[in-house]
Amino acid sequence: MKSAKILNILALLLFILGIVGLAVTFSFSKEYKIKIANLDQQNKLLIDKLTNFQNKLEDLRTSLDTFKDDNITATKDASLKISGLETAKTEIISKITMLAKDIQDLQKSYSVTISELKAKIESLNSSLSANAPSSSAKVDLGQIAVEKPKQ
Repeated sequence: MKSAKILNILALLLFILGIVGLAVTFSFSKEYKIKIANLDQQNKLLIDKLTNFQNKLEDLRTSLDTFKDDNITATKDASLKISGLETAKTEIISKITMLAKDIQDLQKSYSVTISELKAKIESLNSSLSANAPSSSAKVDLGQIAVEKPKQ
């Protein structure tokens, strides 16, 4: 009987230990379920953030590709404009050079013409002086006579 009592006490202790073990296991299980649920929720938030970040990166990549294409087009256009401007600049410089030469030629021609005119005027003045009648107070024009007033 004594051994039956001991066995009963041991069985009761085992039963109590089993129940306590189940309670502890249930408590830990509940706690881990809560922690796992929190980790799952955090994981979903991180996945959403990563998805959002990937979408933004794709948008950025698209924007950069568009910018690159626009930049290439603008660079080509600018190069064409620059080469056109350089051609126009070369043409203008050659025209300016030709005009400067023409101006120098005109200046030389003008100087020569002025010199010739001065010589001609001097020649005419000297021939007029030589052919001019002496200055008298009276000039006879045929039937009309003109007298210089006396001063």
